[in-house]
Amino acid sequence: MVSVRLKELNSTIQIPSRKLELVRPLEKPFYYSAMYGKVPTSANFRGNLTPEERSMFSMDSSYLFEILFKRHYKNNAGLLLGEIQYAYISSVVGGCVTGLHQWKQLLTLLCNCEKSLERRIELFSELNRILVLQIRFAPKDYLGLASFLFPIMENYLEILNDVNMETFQVQKRDLEKILKRKFGWEYSN
Repeated sequence: MVSVRLKELNSTIQIPSRKLELVRPLEKPFYYSAMYGKVPTSANFRGNLTPEERSMFSMDSSYLFEILFKRHYKNNAGLLLGEIQYAYISSVVGGCVTGLHQWKQLLTLLCNCEKSLERRIELFSELNRILVLQIRFAPKDYLGLASFLFPIMENYLEILNDVNMETFQVQKRDLEKILKRKFGWEYSN
């Protein structure tokens, strides 16, 4: 536990200590901004990878996802999904660009994980439900949402199409419906 003294309230609170690499904007003191877990990218491993491994990791981010999920979220799906929801809410409701960046990074990583999708069915099933709600309630013209969301969703829907599970097929249709309704996008199988 870490003790933090709040000058404004003249009180002390206890915060559980977490050993995570944290990302925060440099322009604000830490207590004014959210701290998000650092999302690994294939660039973090470039020097240690063979060309075959680089190709494999760029096609399927499951390896990077598993590293993130084990190290930062201690295999707890609730923590990961909670961070996705918090980043989304802080971005859309609070106008926090850091939240938008974190949400985009997590979606880019998760929506490119074919092997993990097959192993962690409950987590990705819940992610699909959350995505439908987030897309439904997102402002249509919010900070270029359509421009970065289209390639992410296009890839993710293709992965969902390749996975032969009825649960994911129903959720894929729900995602397609909300994307068509929200942005007018049509996806071909």
